[in-house]
Amino acid sequence: MGSNDKLYNGLGMTEMWAPVGVKRGNLNTDGTIGHMLPFVGAKIVDPVTLEELDKGETGILMVTGPGMMAGYYNNQEETDKVITYDENGIAWLNSGDIASIDPITNEKKFVDRAKRSFVCGVENVYPQQIEDLLSTIPEIKESVVTRIPNDNLQYVPKHHLSLVNSDADIKNLEDRINTLIYGSLGEAKLPHYIEYHQEGLPKSANGKLAWNVLQTKDNEKYASDRLEREINTKTLKI
Repeated sequence: MGSNDKLYNGLGMTEMWAPVGVKRGNLNTDGTIGHMLPFVGAKIVDPVTLEELDKGETGILMVTGPGMMAGYYNNQEETDKVITYDENGIAWLNSGDIASIDPITNEKKFVDRAKRSFVCGVENVYPQQIEDLLSTIPEIKESVVTRIPNDNLQYVPKHHLSLVNSDADIKNLEDRINTLIYGSLGEAKLPHYIEYHQEGLPKSANGKLAWNVLQTKDNEKYASDRLEREINTKTLKI
């Protein structure tokens, strides 16, 4: 790829055999994946009921088209989890992505992977939205947002941060993080925990940030801490 070439947002999946949407440079709005490719249909549905939502609402992206798989080989159970049929008998694939459709331009905007989203209080939290905001802060090199169970709020956000310089003013940085997130996304998205990683954040074999590795470690630590609290409580009662 030449030095003057540019990369644009897009969305693809192996179950569709090809990209389903690509931002076409200045022809599409920044931050979107543009329009669906020819012959690819898309709709946004409620994650629970799978009922189609109005444009502008956020939900699960369902896609259909001639490139869609017939199903997972010898695995009808998994196939039934991702392929549903509408009243006209058309098969739709659950992309597993949270997205929205602009009511005016009809452009699609990727929000996050559904398996990463969680509820804090009564609000849906999409880690990718928070990470995109954190990437605008110069001191932050990399970020991953995970979820921590909470007895009152279901889950709360935790920030895993890798900084450009280790001598950053942490107090000032965290004040700016809170101001930015509160002003842009609201109180439910504020970090309840922040962990700094001096050696950088873990990555997968293809170089992507391994959010699942950090989530697994957080889950294990939470389970261990909870068990310790329960043991200490029983000890106090005795």
